Order: sequence, then C-alpha cells, then structure tokens
Amino acid sequence: MIRHIVLFKLKPNITKQEVEGLTKGLNGLKESIKQVRALTVEMDVGGTPSSCDLALDALFDNMADVKTYSESPAHIEIVKMVERLCESRMKIDYQIKDASL
Repeated sequence: MIRHIVLFKLKPNITKQEVEGLTKGLNGLKESIKQVRALTVEMDVGGTPSSCDLALDALFDNMADVKTYSESPAHIEIVKMVERLCESRMKIDYQIKDASL
C-alpha cells in the first residue's frame, strides 16, 4: 500500500468559508476517485508558526493508483483551489506494510 500525505500552509487572508470549502473539496476526493482506499483531512491543532494548517492523509493500493488519482479531473479541480488558497504545500508518498497505521 501507498500512503500519500499532503501538508498545506494556507494564505493568511483567506476566510473561514474558503477553508471549509477547501476541506469539503479535499474530503470529496474519496467519493470522486475510486482508487482512494481511505482519506482523511484534518486541521492543525498545534498552532505554532512553523506548523502547516491542514493535512490530507490518503491510502492507495499502489503508485499506479496514486498516478490515476493525481490525473483525475476531480483532483485537478481541487489543485486549482489549493493554488488559490494556499501559500505552500508539501507531499510525500511512501510504501507501508500495515494500512492501520
């Protein structure tokens, strides 16, 4: 299995409604893209200056499924929203043996 994690740093001037829309859109990727085995989106609770604001954690069977996800119309649309609302993002894809982690 592949764990796909994306960390987002939001722009300082975005509204609560924009954050809610982004969170809803990210969560919607699970229903829109069949290759997604599991997906959670959570806000940071630490609140330190070096913290990211939002995290997406998703599971896929393999890297081919991650590629399909990345190229899907639903993902491409949400990336446009991310580019508008976030000042930065970082991602990592890594292989895991136990999907319960």
